[in-house]
Amino acid sequence: MKDIKGYEQLQKTINEEKILLIFASLNGCSVCSVDYPLVKELADKYSIALYNINIESEAEIRGQLRLFTAPVVMLFYNGRLYHRQARIIDFEELKNRMEELVSI
Repeated sequence: MKDIKGYEQLQKTINEEKILLIFASLNGCSVCSVDYPLVKELADKYSIALYNINIESEAEIRGQLRLFTAPVVMLFYNGRLYHRQARIIDFEELKNRMEELVSI
């Protein structure tokens, strides 16, 4: 798991990776701890870079991306947000969106 520290690093990572999946979580979030392994499994399956953001310690990122709950998954393609889900992750929908991107 790669962590993003700071908004500048986030911007750089989004611009450098063609396809990128970000998992935003909170400390002590039981849903986050259950969902992360499932998200990681999908990212590994489709060879998509996965990064984690702890939104408790990253106030600027939290504000810029409007992260008011957790977990949040954000799928980026060529520097643009392609898909986002918050709180209740629909893994089938996430899988479908990942398949769309890797087939482009």
